[in-house]
Amino acid sequence: QNTILSDDIRLFLTVGILGGFTTFSAFSIDVMLLYQNNGKVIAFIYLLLSVMLSIIAVFAGMTIFKN
Repeated sequence: QNTILSDDIRLFLTVGILGGFTTFSAFSIDVMLLYQNNGKVIAFIYLLLSVMLSIIAVFAGMTIFKN
């Protein structure tokens, strides 16, 4: 195999970095479309709940799987 980057680095770049960008882009466009079509309140609630619930899920996961 004649590649400059190792398979691990290529996987990190494609799935990790690019996957994160596409996920955040999808979330951002959801917020924008909600704002345009349903108003500011619905978009703000969606934004707030999405961020809060994801942070709560991280803390819950850390608590459940703590050493």
